[in-house]
Amino acid sequence: MNEASTCVDERTIPGELMSMVGAYLSTLGFHVAFPDDPDGRSLTITKAPGVSCRLSVDDNGSIEWDYPAPEDGSPDPKRITDIVTVLLTGKSSPSARMAHGYRSPSLTFKGIVGLELRERGFNVELAVYKDDACFSVLAEIVVSMPGGDTEPVVSVADDGSIMWTNDYWRECAATGRLSGKEAVARDIVDTVSRAFSA
Repeated sequence: MNEASTCVDERTIPGELMSMVGAYLSTLGFHVAFPDDPDGRSLTITKAPGVSCRLSVDDNGSIEWDYPAPEDGSPDPKRITDIVTVLLTGKSSPSARMAHGYRSPSLTFKGIVGLELRERGFNVELAVYKDDACFSVLAEIVVSMPGGDTEPVVSVADDGSIMWTNDYWRECAATGRLSGKEAVARDIVDTVSRAFSA
């Protein structure tokens, strides 16, 4: 068996990794609910009133976490920046603000977040999607680790919603850091719980 195959066992029971993640989240006080998903690979997480997220975990270690925009329509760029930092590094973010965008009234929410994340050393790009049918444009910032790694990736939209994707199989193959389904499940849960607390 090669090193990469120890990250997430290919012979796992369908939905087992997602079930482990849900169980660990529950022990930390998260309310976990499995929606109508025949594959058992997605769930909703609630920690604070009014904040519910969707988390999908595939058996091969690919994950997708959707963090919603705030209900009041006023995302806090400082908090969003800290959440993105946690999602990409697994560690709490620095308390000091490194960029000066917070004091610039002409910058957009995405501009403030993007400048701060770039100052923290992340790769930050602007992704623009056009809808020719309705003649509209959607833009978001896409943030990744320096060095050209494609995973993990965090996207931040204008409304403050966040999408985090990661491929734990690829990460393990590259670094050998994780071993086994339990380690993967615990790492996912640790990162999500830290992001909620950011």
